[in-house]
Amino acid sequence: MTPVLALFRASLRRALPVKRTVLFGLLSLTPALLFVLAAENRTGEAAFDTLVETSGGAYFGLLMPVIAIVLAAGALGDERRDQTLSFITLRPMPRWVIAATKIAAAATAAFAINLIGIFGLWLTYSIQHTFNGTILVGYLVGTVIAVAAYVSIVVPLGFITDRAVIIGLAYLLVFEDGVVIALSGLASLSPWRLGAAAFAGVVEESRLILDGAVGNLTMTVANSAITAGIYVLIGAAITTALLKRRDLA
Repeated sequence: MTPVLALFRASLRRALPVKRTVLFGLLSLTPALLFVLAAENRTGEAAFDTLVETSGGAYFGLLMPVIAIVLAAGALGDERRDQTLSFITLRPMPRWVIAATKIAAAATAAFAINLIGIFGLWLTYSIQHTFNGTILVGYLVGTVIAVAAYVSIVVPLGFITDRAVIIGLAYLLVFEDGVVIALSGLASLSPWRLGAAAFAGVVEESRLILDGAVGNLTMTVANSAITAGIYVLIGAAITTALLKRRDLA
């Protein structure tokens, strides 16, 4: 096994212990439950509108970011607190590879948990109303993009401070769900809106419903993916710099 793969697997196991996986897995099903309650006695277009509204609010706007923030905060933060970071930096890998691997592992863990919520929403809608594979693709694409952006922000933050989760949740609840609503021009600084815009880029019927939520973002997968890619590059660069500074300690 290569050092990179070994680090990735170890990081994934560390991010998803059994109790946390079960707890977050159950939590991720909340949007599906909310949809069932909200869509009761609704059919056709009304049921679809309810699904998109639930997805934009409860899933993209709350549950998915919370899970991504919590898991990303511990990617390097737990290693620093447990004083195991030195063992990682001693591996025969450049610092940028360590940074990229940690970000990739945190993103994979967050995506895996959110996958439960995705299938919960999609299967609930499919069983009760209409099978639509495009909706599933939209969820998958939007989640990958949003999770990548959140993880890239929070992983280096977790290296710096033990309050990364609090800061990340404040960013979500105060900046994304407050400031961005008032100043729609800042929508590209909201990862969950990038995910929702990508979802709308795949599921075109949802665009009218999500138009107000995503601000001034262009509702295409390409636009959201490029912006999220910039987040990843910046996050990896910052994390690499932080790991290099450790050599001076």
